[in-house]
Amino acid sequence: MRYPDKKNFTFKLTLSAIYTALALLTFMLENLFPPIFPFAPTVRLGISNTFILLAVITLNEWWAGLILIIKCLLSSIITGNMFALVYSLSAGIISLIVTLMLYRFLYKKISVVAISVVSSCIHNVVQFIVASIIVNNFLIMNYVPLVLIAAVLSGIFNGFMVWLLIRKVPKRFFII
Repeated sequence: MRYPDKKNFTFKLTLSAIYTALALLTFMLENLFPPIFPFAPTVRLGISNTFILLAVITLNEWWAGLILIIKCLLSSIITGNMFALVYSLSAGIISLIVTLMLYRFLYKKISVVAISVVSSCIHNVVQFIVASIIVNNFLIMNYVPLVLIAAVLSGIFNGFMVWLLIRKVPKRFFII
C-alpha cells in the first residue's frame, strides 16, 4: 500500500476532500428519490461510488480507502443508521480491494466501465452475504440474481461517468 507522499500532499488532500464531499452529496441526493429499480427496491445506483473509483484512478489506493471509510462513516451518521455501516463498510472495502486489483493488473486490457461493473456486483453480493450472516438465513441469497441485474446497470452508469470525467475534465485537476 502506498502512503501519501509529501510531494503534492496538499493537492491530494484537497482533491480527496472534494471527492468525499461529492460522494456524500450524491449519496444524500440519491436517498431523496424512490428506488430506481422496481424489481430490486433495496438497490440504488450508488452514484457516490463514482468518486471512489475516480480516486483509485486519479489518486492512489490509500486515498481511495480513506475516502471510502469517511464516506461510509459520515453517511451512516447523516442518515442516523449506524447499523448500515456494517453493510456499507464491509461491502465497500471488499469491492475496493477487487477494484484495486482489477485496476492495477488489468486496466490496460479492460475498461473503467468493466471495472465498475465488477465492483458493483461484488459490492451487492457482499452486502447480501453480510445480511445472510447477520439474520442467520441464507434464503436471502435467492434475491441476488435480481440484484446483480441492477448492479450491472448501475456499474455501467457509474463507470461511464468516471470514463467521461477522465476524458473531459482537464488533466490539471487530476494526478494521473
